[in-house]
Amino acid sequence: MEWIEDEVCQRGRATIEITNAAVLNCTATYAGIAQSYFWILDPANVQNLRTAVYEAFNPKLQNLQEFIVGGPQDKEQNARNLEA
Repeated sequence: MEWIEDEVCQRGRATIEITNAAVLNCTATYAGIAQSYFWILDPANVQNLRTAVYEAFNPKLQNLQEFIVGGPQDKEQNARNLEA
């Protein structure tokens, strides 16, 4: 951890390697007591089990997107298909 101190506060900075689609849980503590916490993630690589399963059989979810937005069918029929 690299610490930078000025007249107002101390700031810490660290660089770490994480795996693709990882979620990082960060907690700031003072005197051993958690003061703040937050999650850091890459929105372009969010873990989602259902999406991962769909993408195993349907890369880039093209078939699912065509099913949802439809094709030559009318909009009412598309809504029925989506609900099923």
